[in-house]
Amino acid sequence: MKSRLIIFIVLVVYSSYGQSARPIGVPPAVAGPAKYAELTAIMHCLTDVELNWLGDYPPTVEKAKKFRVGLRHDRRTYPGDDVIFAVVFESPTQGDVFELMHYWSGKQAKYNLENNGSFELRGKAFAWRNEIFGGIWTHEYIERNIRKIVRGPKASVSLKTASKPITNVTCTYYGSN
Repeated sequence: MKSRLIIFIVLVVYSSYGQSARPIGVPPAVAGPAKYAELTAIMHCLTDVELNWLGDYPPTVEKAKKFRVGLRHDRRTYPGDDVIFAVVFESPTQGDVFELMHYWSGKQAKYNLENNGSFELRGKAFAWRNEIFGGIWTHEYIERNIRKIVRGPKASVSLKTASKPITNVTCTYYGSN
């Protein structure tokens, strides 16, 4: 009888652990068309705002017709804020990272670019090819999110799709007035 009870307790503990893998209060990843719409809106902001970030990169990326992109939301570090990390990949271990704040004003989605830079992973080593703003904590925070994106799902967005106007999206960046 005791062995059955122990097995039952172990299963309950294991089950509780599995359920707590997703932080409380953070919604699961949006699937399908809504996720792609968000990805398209972010890529629209990155290609349409006065950043000209495509012009600062090697010709292979500058002439890209499609972008391979990974996204990650952080809604825990700054409670009440939705921080989005977008990585545009040049290769599986190199790319550009963009940190955006996302908020809503009625039905209008607003994205504000807060930070950006270029990175390269070399095994476990991490290098900034184009430095981001901030100190040690910011560098480690963004690096952690990049590593999670590298391991996670990615999608492709064409430059043609990203260049189309989107009526319910507003884009700003840290250098705008």
